[in-house]
Amino acid sequence: LVPLQDPLAMHRMYLPSAFLALAAAPVLASLPWLRAAWVPAAVLLSVQAAQAWASPVLLLKNDLRMAPAKLRVHSNLAHSYLALARGTGDPAHYAGAERVIRRSLRIRQRPEQYRDLAYAAYERGDDAAALEALARALALRPDRPDCLVLQGYALIRSGRWREGEAALARARVLYCPAP
Repeated sequence: LVPLQDPLAMHRMYLPSAFLALAAAPVLASLPWLRAAWVPAAVLLSVQAAQAWASPVLLLKNDLRMAPAKLRVHSNLAHSYLALARGTGDPAHYAGAERVIRRSLRIRQRPEQYRDLAYAAYERGDDAAALEALARALALRPDRPDCLVLQGYALIRSGRWREGEAALARARVLYCPAP
């Protein structure tokens, strides 16, 4: 499920703006000094909007500029960076995700943000940073099986088998409690 309500809400004025431009066209055309400038300006604005909408990262960066305190926009942008990193193999996108998540942590600290930070670190191979972020996530909410699973994988990959198995066993109990 892709939460589209933020981008749609942020850009819901695009179509009405186009109709406003059409209504203003006769007025603008009647002014000789604006006659030559309003069409290229409208085209330029439309091209910029199309470029921004072509990339989820650019669209969400724009949303973040308009709503810098919304955690959902931060999360969506971080997830877009992670998807881009997975799709392209470019590790620079992990840094983009981590930068956005760290910025969101200044607004409010939630376990999901630390989990996403851990995913970014884990996927780029930094188990120590992943484990540090997961420790913070689990300190906020110790009953997060998704964090325990990732913690188990990071511990096993870093050679700490017993601790990793224990984390995975705790996650299994939380996912599938005994009847």
